[in-house]
Amino acid sequence: MGKLGVGIGDDFPIDEPNEPDSANPEARAQYEAKREEWRKARAEWRKRRDEWRAKRRELREEWHRERERFRAEMCARFGDWHEHGRSDNSHEDGWLNVPMAIAILVIAAIVLIAANAAASHLYLLLGALVLGGLYFAWRRGSDRFDFHRFDEPPRLTPPV
Repeated sequence: MGKLGVGIGDDFPIDEPNEPDSANPEARAQYEAKREEWRKARAEWRKRRDEWRAKRRELREEWHRERERFRAEMCARFGDWHEHGRSDNSHEDGWLNVPMAIAILVIAAIVLIAANAAASHLYLLLGALVLGGLYFAWRRGSDRFDFHRFDEPPRLTPPV
């Protein structure tokens, strides 16, 4: 039994059994009928689930068969991959050799050093960004700190 219908201060019905009283044969029959109906529905659902799984397995096997057929057809038409200098093991092709590995490590080290420098000077970078924004806003003509007098209209052109 769930917590629905249990209000504040009510006792939680833990000790109440799910089964009806065995003294009332009509309630017991209804309970057994519901239970049997639920079991039939569960068995039907399991049967459908097994059918779905079998269909999925069949589609997967069909996909693998079709893929192997296509590969065999392409190998027959264009030759095997090994004839074109490619193999299943890419490290045997020579593209991942020592100079390439060193270059990758050097690039990774440069990226890490740049990230560390940016993180350690974060406040300086943010300050430079704010000052740059203020400078470009002032160059565009919108000066936020220009307190003009209210008794005269603002000038459209700067004084000479």
